[in-house]
Amino acid sequence: MRIGCAYLVAISRFGFPPRPKDNLTAIEDVASAGFDGIEFEAIAGLNLEGIIQLQDKIRDSLIRHNLDVASFTAVIPELYSSDTGQQAASLATFEKMAELANALGTSVIDFCPYLPSELAGVAGSELYLGGPPTRISPAEGFSWDRFWNHAVDTTARCSEIAAKYELKMAIEGRIGDFVATTDGVLGLLAKCDPKITGVLLDLAHVHAAKEYLELVIPKLGKRILHVHIADNLGDQAYHLPMGEGNIDFSMVINLLRQVGYEGYLCVDLGGVDHVWEKSVGDLKKLRSLLGLSKV
Repeated sequence: MRIGCAYLVAISRFGFPPRPKDNLTAIEDVASAGFDGIEFEAIAGLNLEGIIQLQDKIRDSLIRHNLDVASFTAVIPELYSSDTGQQAASLATFEKMAELANALGTSVIDFCPYLPSELAGVAGSELYLGGPPTRISPAEGFSWDRFWNHAVDTTARCSEIAAKYELKMAIEGRIGDFVATTDGVLGLLAKCDPKITGVLLDLAHVHAAKEYLELVIPKLGKRILHVHIADNLGDQAYHLPMGEGNIDFSMVINLLRQVGYEGYLCVDLGGVDHVWEKSVGDLKKLRSLLGLSKV
């Protein structure tokens, strides 16, 4: 396993969304701190276009600093919209992001089950900057069955696009999105090839969803494609430094080894003071848990 820095750290440092050029600063800082990799994220619209314009500089900086792209997160709020026009535009954007992810050299593209406009989040109910809402306001006449069947089909179409660009596709279930549990994520992936699709295991969200990590990790096994590291007390989906909650990270590492996980552990802190210093502190804690010497 290798250690990366999740994009939530950049959001916490630079704002939401970070400016495209902030990615260059993030690369330098993440490499200087000794992380093995960095996550990237693009938001549909001007943010994505700005990153595309800078992709050559970003790729050159990654090479110069010997830094991997641990994963690429596609933020497309209307990806699961039932509106045919919005869905067509969202799938086209997803393909553009998959092409960019491939160009930056990652092997995993991921996204969350974002709330589309018919399940609008209540502004200001988020726990942390860039996080999902804790309250929603469904549109009049909303049908769960119709929405869910559409979502499963949309997920399958995304997996086909990811495969076209030789990427594996992971979904992150988060408290506050329309899917918050690992079983829910597996349900969304029902029509996808299990060899190339799976789960972004966010420990903070799984713990806050009251799922047993002792069961979740063996259950998911090889379908764990990426891991986010953050702590909390299991009451809310806070993304705190290791040791400020009650997640047993030693147990988590041992279980990941048992299922043969060899991917990234990305430090995923947000909504905390001195987020960069604490992220570097968690890098050191993870090195110790993995038995890695300081580079």
